[in-house]
Amino acid sequence: MACGEEGRDRIALEEVQPSGKRRMTGAEFARGRRIDTGARLGG
Repeated sequence: MACGEEGRDRIALEEVQPSGKRRMTGAEFARGRRIDTGARLGG
């Protein structure tokens, strides 16, 4: 997913379910995983 112009647009992860794991809030996911700028989420 592209999010528009660099540094201007954001996405909100409300809820995620990593492969083989339980569903969790975006906040729980972010606390347990480092997400760098430009990172790809998913396949």
